[in-house]
Amino acid sequence: MIINLSPYERARIIPHSFGLTEMGIDLLAEDYMLKQTTAALIYPEDVIGQEF
Repeated sequence: MIINLSPYERARIIPHSFGLTEMGIDLLAEDYMLKQTTAALIYPEDVIGQEF
């Protein structure tokens, strides 16, 4: 199963019923943190983002 929050990939988003379980909530939280970290690292106005 793919854990996904992207509205551009609706066919691959976590099923709503699974998202209500403790495991689903944890996996969605991890996906959110991963996306925040990635966005922060590749932010083009930051030194690391400029290198990327």
